Amino acid sequence: MTSLERCKILLGLSDDNAKKLAILEVCLEKAREDIADFCRDTFYDEAGCDVFPRALKNVQEDLAVIKYRKRGAEGETAYTLSDENVSFDDPLPDNVKQRLYPYRRLFPRTNEPKE
Repeated sequence: MTSLERCKILLGLSDDNAKKLAILEVCLEKAREDIADFCRDTFYDEAGCDVFPRALKNVQEDLAVIKYRKRGAEGETAYTLSDENVSFDDPLPDNVKQRLYPYRRLFPRTNEPKE
């Protein structure tokens, strides 16, 4: 099962909603970029092959779901609607950072994918 399919299930999206699925794909891409920035790693080896760790796929999916749900509230830290208070974590919540620290590089890898 792909990351897109797993996120789609978590969010309860159907296959016939192309616009929401496209937004979710962008969220997955942005989540991977956030992970790469935090880890100081492009996750591409010298030959340009993708070496994104399988263990980080779950983190990427979690971040994508968070990003998808936060659409329209970018820049907000909290809001109140009637008697419901909603607050948001930082772009990378602490529990996510803890899962990323083992993959963080001391010196950045600068290899770019070959297209």
